[in-house]
Amino acid sequence: MCGRYTVRRVSLILTAFEAVARLSGRGTSLKAGEYEFASGASAIDALEILAQGKTIKRRLMIPEGLTSAEVAVLVRNAPALDGDVGPVPAEGSLLPDTYFYNYGDRRSELIERMRRAMVQSVKQLWDGRAPDLLRHGDVAMYAAKRNG
Repeated sequence: MCGRYTVRRVSLILTAFEAVARLSGRGTSLKAGEYEFASGASAIDALEILAQGKTIKRRLMIPEGLTSAEVAVLVRNAPALDGDVGPVPAEGSLLPDTYFYNYGDRRSELIERMRRAMVQSVKQLWDGRAPDLLRHGDVAMYAAKRNG
């Protein structure tokens, strides 16, 4: 008995919420995602939050000094990510930093963001070096790995 009552009640609440969404004009502007609602939030408050798309941002901190295999383990164990990490990236190809992600983001895409961030960071450092310091970026990466 209690189970049927709960299902009916949830169904009634969803139907009422859908009606409010349509009547308010927000029905087509709602965005999927993971949200946090204040206790006692009204249906209109919830609709506003869903329409704004202000999802919960999760974060994963990648500290300096980890190997690429260790980073892959952190990403594999991070909650709310989907999919496989993929092959372990080359050593030194991932930028240590704090990365923000949403529920359902792909693990492989987060790894790719780390790789692109490293490429961008090396480019900025290389472009800002003293002109007579080094002539090739590979030498700079080698020096950074040896001294890091």
